[in-house]
Parts: sequence; structure tokens; C-alpha cells
Amino acid sequence: MLPLSGTAAKLGLCQRQGGGFLVEIEPAMAHKLDLKRGGDVDFVAYVATYRSRAVAAKLSSMTGLHVSGLRPAAEWIDSISALTVQSLSCGDVQWIDLRGISGAGLESRWLGYPHGYVQYSRVTKEAAQVFDSAIDGGCCLPVR
Repeated sequence: MLPLSGTAAKLGLCQRQGGGFLVEIEPAMAHKLDLKRGGDVDFVAYVATYRSRAVAAKLSSMTGLHVSGLRPAAEWIDSISALTVQSLSCGDVQWIDLRGISGAGLESRWLGYPHGYVQYSRVTKEAAQVFDSAIDGGCCLPVR
């Protein structure tokens, strides 16, 4: 794993406030991105779909008391040949930000803290740029 140099990235608070003690990253809208929010009593989730002529890719997130965001799933790690790590500040919470590239040049990103995660896995560079724009342009939303 290679650390990235520089200070931790920081997301601002969303205009609308949820008023809770957990925080979620609310992705920003991006070109060619279909973003849907859902959830239940104990979690909130986003699914974002990117479509171009040749590619369809998904970004997903989940935040809640019973969500384990301490590490990416084994499927996320499979086939990653280069990995970098840094931190991202969302409100008062530090998230781990992992980025990886497969031997085939497909990109993956996973951000997590003990009660949530945001991820995409093995997508084209074009899809990764759109997803990164949605994540990095997003904001922190306190949730109940």
C-alpha cells in the first residue's frame, strides 16, 4: 500500500441537515449519473449508475448503526495490483479512502468508517472520473 502525500481531503456539510450522530457522504450529481437514495429504519443507501455507449457501472454506499465499514469486501480487493490510501474528513469523522487499479487498468475506490462505506469496483477510467467527481463534490449529511 502506498500512502498519498499531502493533507487529508475534507468534505463540507450539506445544506440540508439530517440531525443525527452518524454521517453519510451524499454524492453530488454528475453528468451521465443516475443517483437514487433509499434505505430503511436502520440504514440509508445510495446507488449511482453511470452509463455510456459501451459501459454501465455502479457506485454504492450504505450508512447505519449495523453497517460494517471497517474494511472492503474480499471481492473489492480481488485483482487489485496497486493500492493507495489516504484519509477523508467528513464532518468530525475520519474516513479511510482506498484507491486501486487492476492489472487490466480498471479502477476501484472504497471509502469507509465504522458505520458506513462508499465504493465502486473495477470500472473504466471514464466511469471512475464521474464517480470521483460525485464523491469529491459531495457533502457530509448527519443521519439518524
